[in-house]
This record gives sequence, C-alpha cells and structure tokens, in this order.
Amino acid sequence: MINLPVAVFNQIKDKENILISGMGGGFDVYGGLPLYYYLKRLGKNVTLANYSFTNYSKLTEEFELRDLGKFTTGTKGVFPDNAIDYFPEGYLARWLNEDKKINTSVWFFPKVGPKYLRDAYKKLIEAMNIDFVFLVDGGVDSLMTGDEVGFGTILEDSITLAAFNSLEVESVVVNVGFGTEAEEKVCHHHALENIAQLTRQGGFFGSCSLVNYMNCFQFYLDACEYVFNIPGHKKSHIHTRIIPAAQGEFGNYHMYEDQETVMAEKGTEVFISPLMSQMWFFNTRAVIYNNKVVPLIEPLASFQEVVSEAMPRLKEWSTRERKIIPY
Repeated sequence: MINLPVAVFNQIKDKENILISGMGGGFDVYGGLPLYYYLKRLGKNVTLANYSFTNYSKLTEEFELRDLGKFTTGTKGVFPDNAIDYFPEGYLARWLNEDKKINTSVWFFPKVGPKYLRDAYKKLIEAMNIDFVFLVDGGVDSLMTGDEVGFGTILEDSITLAAFNSLEVESVVVNVGFGTEAEEKVCHHHALENIAQLTRQGGFFGSCSLVNYMNCFQFYLDACEYVFNIPGHKKSHIHTRIIPAAQGEFGNYHMYEDQETVMAEKGTEVFISPLMSQMWFFNTRAVIYNNKVVPLIEPLASFQEVVSEAMPRLKEWSTRERKIIPY
C-alpha cells in the first residue's frame, strides 16, 4: 500500500467521495491508479476523470457527450469498428469493467478552456457529491510558473488549475514521473527550484514511492500494459518510464523496442532513475498562486483562445535560463 504523507492522509481520512482526475491530458489519469487502488481499499467512493486529447469524432453514437464525456461500462460497442489509436480513458474503463469487474465509469473532458472546464468539473462534483479531488500530473510541468526556459506543456495543466481556482472543493496536486519529460524539454533544475519555493510557502505535503512489490503498483502496471498492448494504440512515454523506474531499471532503458528506435532516431537518451517513481503532493492553492498563466487565461472558453493569449506572454516571461542539476 502507499504510505501517503501524513498531511495528505489527514485531509482525506474523513472524506467519502473522492475524484482522481488527470490534469494535463493524455495518460495523466493512469498516474492516479495507485491512489485509486489504495483509496478503494480504505472504503472510499472513487471517481476517475481526465482532461482528454481523445478525438470524439472517431467514437460511435453510443458515446454520451454533453457537457462531459462519460464512459459507463467500457463495452466494445462504444468503440468504432476499427480500433481507435488514442483513447486511454475508454480502454481504462474497459479494463476496469471487464478485466477487474469493477462497475465504474471514467469521465473525460473535451480539450476546452478554463471557463467550460470549470463548469464541467462543477457538474461532476455536484453529481457525484465529491468532497476531495486529487489532480494528477504525469511529470512535473504543472509545477512550472511560466518564467522558465523549459516550461514543458504548461498550458493544459494551467487550464485545469485555472478551472479549480474558483471551485471550493478541497484538492491536492499529485506529480509522478520526475525526469520523464525529455521530449517536452522540461528543465528539472527549475522544477526542483519551484518545489523548494512551494516548500517555503508551506505548499509541499511530502512524497512517497511506488515500488514493484506493492499491490497498488501492480494494479497500475496491469492497466498500463493493457492499453499499451492494444494493437495500434499509442503508448505513454511518461508511464513507460515510471514503470521501469519502480522495477529498478536505470539509465537509458526502454520498456518497448519501438520507443528505443524513436529515441535513437532523435539522438536522445532517456535517464531512468528512482526519482521517476516518486509521487509528490502539493497544496493546489499554492501551485495556482505561483502560476503566472492562471490569471491570464481563467475567463477563456476555448483551448485556441488560451494558446493565442498565453503563448506570446510565455515567450516574454521565460527568462529564467535553463540550468543543469549539478549532481
């Protein structure tokens, strides 16, 4: 089982209905699956959700999309006749319902701006009577402030943070996969610097490790391998690095041969290390406070508006030069 930091455990011990939501898109919700396993064993009601990159136009009419996307059972009838090449939420729902026999739903939100995402979260929180939220980021770019050279894919995470800025529900930001974002060129020196700042502000609650022998890790591993082995489905470069890190691999290791080929063609090496399997927990309000993008984009409705408004400013702000961790 996960040994949650005391500050986090104390926040959730009296909560009954908990939402685990991927905050930056892609496979972020998978990073919350160890927590899902742990919380279910504590007897909590747990809902899964994700800010989604899925192309809804490829789904069949059985898929329900109003203000939210809801995947009720993960049955094959919701998929198109040919396997969709990117649907991490749908395959997670199928795995939970069919393989694990857990009757549940995985919610997912369109790639919209904070205004609409806030409304979607509010409706889900009210519908499920949510009293606590874990916002999960695969990687650490949600901790970037916007003034770094090497802020990664900050916009998606900032949209979720902006959506939560006016929501009253208690929440914690969870990061897993420190060092996995080589493709995004995240500056991990600045990530550590930002964590130090959050620590000074009282916003860092502590960390814990994922280790291969943990049941919660095996649950997460099984879910990841299920979707990674769907023919033609894309793999997550974040989770294919967290997993071997938890299993004790080190250095330029690749979980799948096709990933090794891609990285070799780019002339880039990965550096698997035990830091990748650490889960870090932060006060959401503190993370929002330090983020320069949030107040700029909070009223915006579409992702395109966010890009148009934020990218020119990020180019102006990003003056904190890239540095190497001197170890």
